[in-house]
Amino acid sequence: VRVLWYLLAVMFAVILVASLPGYVQRVDSIPHAGEVVSEVSVTTRITNLVGVVFSIAAGLVSFGLAWALFHSKSQERMALFLSFYLLAYGLTMTGVLEAFFYSLPQLNGDHAIQLQTILLTTPTIALFALLPDGRFVPGWTRGLVLFSIPITFFSLWQTSTGLLSATSSTAFALAALSYVLLFGLTIYAQVHRYRRVSSPVAKQQVKWVAFGLCIWVALISVSSVPYMYVINLPPGTPPPVWISLSSTLWWLSQLVLPLSLSVAVFRYRLYNIDLIINRTLVYGLLTGSTVLLYMLVVGTLGVIFQSQGNLVFSLFATGLVAVLFHPMRQSMQKWVDRL
Repeated sequence: VRVLWYLLAVMFAVILVASLPGYVQRVDSIPHAGEVVSEVSVTTRITNLVGVVFSIAAGLVSFGLAWALFHSKSQERMALFLSFYLLAYGLTMTGVLEAFFYSLPQLNGDHAIQLQTILLTTPTIALFALLPDGRFVPGWTRGLVLFSIPITFFSLWQTSTGLLSATSSTAFALAALSYVLLFGLTIYAQVHRYRRVSSPVAKQQVKWVAFGLCIWVALISVSSVPYMYVINLPPGTPPPVWISLSSTLWWLSQLVLPLSLSVAVFRYRLYNIDLIINRTLVYGLLTGSTVLLYMLVVGTLGVIFQSQGNLVFSLFATGLVAVLFHPMRQSMQKWVDRL
């Protein structure tokens, strides 16, 4: 197992170095469009460069945390498995493999996504079935891990062969339903373990993982909305300037999960996760509420007075938000404390 880990680590390092030319090309490309163009604006280049830095940082952080877990806790089965998982995650999810394929004309992003599916689906199901102590609880979670293997290869076969149009939608729906069932049952197993089986120490570890997972899902959900908008634009339509910001947010989000998983193993005792969750909920809800309130006020006034982009409306909405900010924070803080 140790020899295998070192071989994978060397492969990771080689691919990371070989991906650097692809990262250089990405700086001068339009995000999600793929082509390298000469008229990319300075703003796009800067945000692309920031995204590249976040992508490389996420890969290096995943590699470094995998190395730390392997060399300090490899005698623990869960830590050893997590070190392997972080190597696969750092290679496929943080953009390293995509940048490596970016500079190879015979390969493209679709191949990277297929490798993500192969390398991460079953290990992710296994990871959340085993957390935090390396035991399958409940016992039927072993079946989920085994069931994920044929589902993974079925979805890959359905994607690569392009089934007849009459059956492709049915096959896609079946694959999607299988994934929802897999991950839904895995989450249910973690809830069951947390409520019925876990010790206080294990509960702290699970909270760290759940916290990181929620932040990760929230960030990738926000950054995926602009992506879905761009890929549905008519051919030849230039992507908006702000699209590079969503790409940068995506690569930033890939740092969250490795950090939370490692804290759950290494340093969960040193930080009060309940306080962190409390503050995150309060200020996350507060941010969303103030933005929504501002948009509602400006939009409503614009409709009533048939005027858009009016500075007076913006100032009025800003003042209203400022007046209501403190009462909103207090009420949300009470609700989150009770929760």
